[in-house]
Amino acid sequence: MRRLLVLLPLVVAGIFFTAGPAGADCVGPTITYSVGQVSIGDVVQVDGMGWGDNCYDTGPPPEGEGSLGNPRTDITIVLVQDGQEIVVAEGNADDRYEFFVEVVIPSALTPGVFTIETRPESWVDVAGKLELLESDQVVEVVVEDFGPDEPVAARPIPGAGVEEPASDGPPYFLLALAAIVLASVAVAIRFRPSN
Repeated sequence: MRRLLVLLPLVVAGIFFTAGPAGADCVGPTITYSVGQVSIGDVVQVDGMGWGDNCYDTGPPPEGEGSLGNPRTDITIVLVQDGQEIVVAEGNADDRYEFFVEVVIPSALTPGVFTIETRPESWVDVAGKLELLESDQVVEVVVEDFGPDEPVAARPIPGAGVEEPASDGPPYFLLALAAIVLASVAVAIRFRPSN
């Protein structure tokens, strides 16, 4: 028991001194869309988030950039089926690293499963598949534009990027640690076996 009381401050000190400063992780580029069965001519909305060109989760970003750098430009949305890619939208992320675009399902696809992807590649945050139903309808490929026409400066995003630095107040955890160490030493001395 006495050894446990003596080791306790060392364990607490190890926890305090090995834990690094907290910081929010950068959000990777992601798209979402509704899955299920679709027909030729149907419209599917594709939502993008986290479309920055950098990641500043360990320090402040350079002047004029946000926590994810600059919003990405030249994003391409493609329908992918059996190795074939059909471009259906092109554009840029907005000042919150987001975009929203509605794409029309063309008859260039064949009935069966297909996916919506981006170039450059991103994480696709959907559960399930898109399945094109049989149809005689003819719909040409339309390439939609989305986002601002020109690159934009990023706006700060609450909860993204680097957390605000801690205040320069007293190091309370060090004071608490010192109190624990002193209390443990006092207990160890009090219960020390007599010679």
